[in-house]
Parts: sequence; structure tokens; C-alpha cells
Amino acid sequence: GGIFIRNASPTISYCRIKKNRAYAGAGISLIVSGNPLLKGNVISHNHSVGNGGLTTGLGTTVEFCNVELNNIYHNYGGRAADLFLGGTQQASIIIDTMTVANPDRYFVAYNQNVPQNFELIVNHGMIEPVAADLYVSPLGSDDNSGLTPDDPLQTIAMAMIKIAPDSLQQRTVYLAEGIYSRSLDNQLFPIQVRSFVDIIGASRETTILDMEEETLAFYGQIHATSHYPDNDPVNRVRNFKLKNMKLINGGNPMGGMGSGAIRLYYGHSFTFENIDIENCHTGNTPQVIFGTWTVYIIQGSDFTMKNFNISNSSGYDAIYLSSESGINLNFYGENIRVRNQNPSPWNPGYDGGTGGGMVAFTHHVPPFAPSSLDATLVNIEISDCLIDNIDPFWANPAFSFLSIGGVSGNAKIVNATIGNNFSPELNVAGLKLGGPLNFELINSIIYGNLPYNLSIVNNEPQPSQISISHSLIQNAEDGILYYNNPNTIVHWGEGNIDTDPL
Repeated sequence: GGIFIRNASPTISYCRIKKNRAYAGAGISLIVSGNPLLKGNVISHNHSVGNGGLTTGLGTTVEFCNVELNNIYHNYGGRAADLFLGGTQQASIIIDTMTVANPDRYFVAYNQNVPQNFELIVNHGMIEPVAADLYVSPLGSDDNSGLTPDDPLQTIAMAMIKIAPDSLQQRTVYLAEGIYSRSLDNQLFPIQVRSFVDIIGASRETTILDMEEETLAFYGQIHATSHYPDNDPVNRVRNFKLKNMKLINGGNPMGGMGSGAIRLYYGHSFTFENIDIENCHTGNTPQVIFGTWTVYIIQGSDFTMKNFNISNSSGYDAIYLSSESGINLNFYGENIRVRNQNPSPWNPGYDGGTGGGMVAFTHHVPPFAPSSLDATLVNIEISDCLIDNIDPFWANPAFSFLSIGGVSGNAKIVNATIGNNFSPELNVAGLKLGGPLNFELINSIIYGNLPYNLSIVNNEPQPSQISISHSLIQNAEDGILYYNNPNTIVHWGEGNIDTDPL
């Protein structure tokens, strides 16, 4: 954005670095190596998808003058709004003014190259946090108090900065009816989610967040370091809800790679409810022609999605849920619909955005303990989606439109409709059950998917236990693709039929 430093160690003094936009480090970005000295600067009102005001990479250190003090305030980003400190040799840093006087990880984040006993001292805060619910309207003003619907703030970003989270008292940012966008009413996307803060709109028909193909809507990422071990839920973004809104026209964040709508790392105990997502893409600009996922949640635990629809979007799968490093994926989904999810444009230099529907998977990444899966899906529809552009790089091409699996755990699928999905690639199925889990498929329709309707994959020594009952499976047991001769036991129960579902 403002200043980009790579393999260099300049002194930057008495500069005003403001109103820049970038994918990360909109004020100053320091990467690869270097040890710049900052003194007497003002870094303010910068906006990025990632870290907002100042970001430093893992191989870098930065020195702040503790006599001629710097100011870093009113910056905004999807993570670490003011400062992301990748490395420093200083035991303490003094900043004259930051956005708030006592910044939490919403404003400031450290990585492992910061001393364990590091101390950040802030003399002044530009904003006094408000211990109350706040109200936002496109017709409001950020000069208002935001304390009542009649005196609303204008931007969601300002509400998230001003509100004071409290682990003992859940706070809510209420969004009035209207269209929220950068061009119409100065919105700053993505919105960085906060622990213990709900964001609730009027309804998904009337509260519309329009990203104007520039960015994604919501972002949350907590860096796992020795300061904040990620295996403790206390150190994750937790206890929040997104409800009653529509997200439209998401795209690549300012030319960088990212989700079309929602991207969340290390989230715990959260809910998405009454949300529609339409026309959100990754890979829709000439600069970046490969895709990621419309909704991407990795290392998430204990969360719920209800009344959640995605349509007419592109990239990889519409919903990707994954966990590893010993964090268990406990997930409940109800009334989820994915329609017309398509691949992003193909580039043979990358693995492409293949399209697809929904994935929920756990992995074992040594030396961490295996991550287990406990998933229940009720009333799920995935239809009229396409999978294409699968790169030969993938050793296991058994892709699917609904993929559930892991290294241990349980998965229950009730009232699912997986139908009329298509791929010209080999070994793609409507539903894939993977790994040595206990699966139940009940009262569901798996029909009209090409080339396969149901595939089973398990290369582990423990067998899969798969129970299927009261379901309509095209071609019945003869239509199952057993990929790589998986170690599996299928219990073909009562009530299964093979006929036109009409």
C-alpha cells in the first residue's frame, strides 16, 4: 500500500502514511528480511484485507524508537487492524497513540519471533471502547454514538472497532435494512469478526452486504504462536454469531487470492444463521485466475450453520470445513443449500478452482494428535453444480459434490438431496464418504449425478462403517464406486429404493 520493504533496513521518520489500500500491510509491509527503524511516524486510516496498518513477515524484525514515538491508529483489516508484528528484538515497544489504549488481538497480533516477555506500551487511544450493543445503518454517520437505532453509526467496521467485547456479556452489532458497500456508504470489507460479538441484520432479504467484486465479507484469523497456543479454545476467535443477511458480489480481495464470502481460521463456538450468499467468486479477475472456496473454515470447532444458502458462485467448493493439528471438527448443519457452484477459470500453472459443493474433513498431521470429526447434516441440498479442471497433480481424484470424511469420528446425514450435479472428469461422485468413520445416511436422495452417485474411499487400516437406510440411491449398491478397494463395511438397511425420484 504505502511503503513496501523487502530485504532492506531503511529508517522511516516523521512520515504520514495514510489512506492506502492493499491486500496486506496497507500502511507499511515488511517481508523476507530487514530491520527498519521507525520513529515519529503517523500510520493511520489504511485499509487491507489482511493486516491493516503495519505488517512484518516471519524473517524480519522491526525497531520502534521509544523516544520519538510512532502513532498507529484508525487502520482497518481482516486481522490485526493496526499492527501485525512478525518479529522484533525489543523487549518493549512504546507507541504514543493507537486506535484503543489497551489493544487486544483484534488490533495487534504477534508471531513466534517476538520475545515471550514482550511488552507493548500504548500511551493514548483514539477511541474509548463502548460496553454496549451498537446500531449501524447505511444512512447513519460514524460521528454518531451508535447507541440507539435513531443515532446509528454508518460503517460496520467502526462498530466493530468501538464495541468492547466482554466474555461475561455477549454484545451485538445490529445492522439496519439497506445495502452496505464501499461505493455507496463507505463500508470497509472484510469485516473482522470478534469474540463475544454478534452481528445481526434485519433479515437476509433486506440487509445486503455488497462487496462489489473487490473483497470478501468476513474474515477472522488468529495466529498460533507460543504467546497464544492454538490448541486452547480460549486463544481462538470464539462465541460469535452472524445472522440475518445477504452477501453478494464477493471477489478476489484487491487482486489477491481469497474466499468469495467468508474466511475463518481457528474459530470456536460460533453460528451462521439465516444467510444467503450469491454471486461470490474467486478467480474472477485477470490478475488471479485460480480460485479458493466461497466459505472457508479451517481449524474450526463447535460451530453451527442453519438456513444457509449459496448460489451462482465459483471457485472450489462452496463450503470447505477442515481441521487438523489435533483440533476436533464438531459441526451441525441444518437447511443448507448449494446451487450452481462452478469452477473458476482454468490455468494449467495452478490446480485451478474445480467447483463443487461442500466438504467437511479432518486430517492427521504429525506430530499433532489426529483430529476427529463429529458432523450432523440435516436437510441438505446440493444441486446443479459442476466439477471440472482437476489438475493431474492430485493423486486421489475421487472428488465429489458432498465430501465427508476424516481419520476418526462420526458423520450423520439426514434428509439430503444430492442431485443433477455433473463432471466430465473420472471418479467424481455426488457423495463421497472417506476414511474410517461411522457413517449414517438416512432418508436421502442421491440421484442424477454424473459420472457416479456415491463413492467410498478409505486407505486406513481401520474399516469404515457405513449404514444406509430409507434412501433413494440411483443404481443402488451396484452404483457405488469403491475407490482404491477401500477397507469398508456397508450396511444396506431397510427402506432403500432405486427409482426416479420425480
